[in-house]
Amino acid sequence: MTTTLLDTSPLSTYEQRLLLLIWEHGVVTAETVQYMLDMTAGELRNHNRRLLSHGLIRREKGGHFKTVTYMLTEWEERVLDVMCERRYAYPGEVAEDAEVSREEAERILEQLADLGYVKRLNGRHGLRYGITAAGRQAAVRPNPEVWTA
Repeated sequence: MTTTLLDTSPLSTYEQRLLLLIWEHGVVTAETVQYMLDMTAGELRNHNRRLLSHGLIRREKGGHFKTVTYMLTEWEERVLDVMCERRYAYPGEVAEDAEVSREEAERILEQLADLGYVKRLNGRHGLRYGITAAGRQAAVRPNPEVWTA
């Protein structure tokens, strides 16, 4: 399995705001994003292209109006839950608890760090991560499309 790491250059302000909006609401329509972030459809398309290509969000068409919804994946939520339980963890520990490969855990942790949900720390045995207040708050609202009873 090959893994592509997220470009760690800083996300734009609109990309950060889009991802925070998704974490808060779980699923949002393109119209909601345009209204809440005050942007046109073309601007939204340009800002979310990178997020889509790295798997941070998913776009689906459905319903009578062919609205577009955005949501984070199950794996980001699992890793965030592990980080809430542990407070601080190395990628290998997260991989074991979240039941994903180490490479996938590292990729997801980097994505969450770019969003400000975890912070990068230098540990005795290399890079480790710690949960932030924003990460704890984001973990409170699970994505209803991912976690159904």
